[in-house]
Amino acid sequence: MGLAALVAATGSGCDAPEPDEGSLLLATLDTHHFCDMDAVVEVRLQAYWQACPEAQRECEPPPNPEIEGDRYSCPATDPTHQLGVSLTHPGRYRIEAVAGLVTGEQVVECFVDPTRGDTQIELPEARLVGRAPVVLDEHGACPP
Repeated sequence: MGLAALVAATGSGCDAPEPDEGSLLLATLDTHHFCDMDAVVEVRLQAYWQACPEAQRECEPPPNPEIEGDRYSCPATDPTHQLGVSLTHPGRYRIEAVAGLVTGEQVVECFVDPTRGDTQIELPEARLVGRAPVVLDEHGACPP
């Protein structure tokens, strides 16, 4: 089963990700938190590769450290919605919910790693390659 089929949206607010090789990371978006603000048009998932994971200090970074994920269009019909991003390289990632405003500005919140309580998501190869996707359920203000 392709990644697009795995996270295909059931509503009209989300674009399915492009089929790609790699492991899927799912992030649960609090849609009302973002979409209840009148100026928000859409929210997209963005992953930034920052470094090799602690368990694999010698790893190969991805060719592009900025990886685009799914998008959710506002207004929201459900209180939460899962957005996905395909990650092909182990590493420490910053996973962001980026709200696009009608003014062209952006509001950014970071997802928190449930195992570490940190906004730097540790994804060694063993965690990426598992059968179930990594799921992040909490987002909030990004550290400076």
